[in-house]
Amino acid sequence: MGKRYSRIDKWAQYWNASILETGVNAATELIVPVPRPIYTVGGIADSAIIIEILQITVDYFFGDEEAGRGFKFAISTRSRSQNTTMVPEIHDPECFFRYQKICKAGTHNIIKGMIAANTFDYTDDEGRGFLIATDNIYYTVESLAGTDRACEVYTKLLYRFVRVPLREYIGIVQSQG
Repeated sequence: MGKRYSRIDKWAQYWNASILETGVNAATELIVPVPRPIYTVGGIADSAIIIEILQITVDYFFGDEEAGRGFKFAISTRSRSQNTTMVPEIHDPECFFRYQKICKAGTHNIIKGMIAANTFDYTDDEGRGFLIATDNIYYTVESLAGTDRACEVYTKLLYRFVRVPLREYIGIVQSQG
């Protein structure tokens, strides 16, 4: 039995954000407000409207790509402000996206299935994506040792609004917040 929610949007939308990290071996965190519909309740009783992430595209700039330079980047549903010296690992419950770039003969170390250049698919076999019920998501970026330049990460998230039963919404909020 799959998820029981209905799509509000006929077409998906893009949501852009970027983060600049200027220190070396020090993580920088950015609070990114989650898009909200004009109305969040109404229509169907005992339901809520949240966003569903379908795709994440990442681009970056950190100067010359010399061997040993790199960065780590993550998106999570909970603030890392208590521990801003590190980017969350993918096994942390609140982290739903992590990307790492280390310049070693042009290789990428990535997590999740890559579609094209730096685009990652978050849908299942039935086209349903990752649900987010929090008010904010948190970007964290960290330059790796040996990287003496600023690192800027740009993202484009493909999302749509969906209506979920209130019981499922409460469960998602508890797991993400």
